[in-house]
Amino acid sequence: MHNPITFSQAVDGYLLDAGARRLSSHTVADYTVTFRKFAHFLGNDPALAAVTPGHVRAFLAAQPVSKKDRPQLPRRPRRPLDLGNQRKPGE
Repeated sequence: MHNPITFSQAVDGYLLDAGARRLSSHTVADYTVTFRKFAHFLGNDPALAAVTPGHVRAFLAAQPVSKKDRPQLPRRPRRPLDLGNQRKPGE
């Protein structure tokens, strides 16, 4: 009889693959934190096949969302409009 792959084993394999694909260390670190949070949310190390879309939806719904948590994109500098190429009415 085969032992089912656990969530933590799947995560370990995924992170190993992410390193082999030379993903950014920042990306891998972010994935690691997110997987760790999800594992904590699950409360144990279930078989991967037992993790359902409902678990993922519940996990995402439980995540705090605030302005502080949202990434801030740098503002683009404002440039004056170049009206020199616009047609004048009646042209």
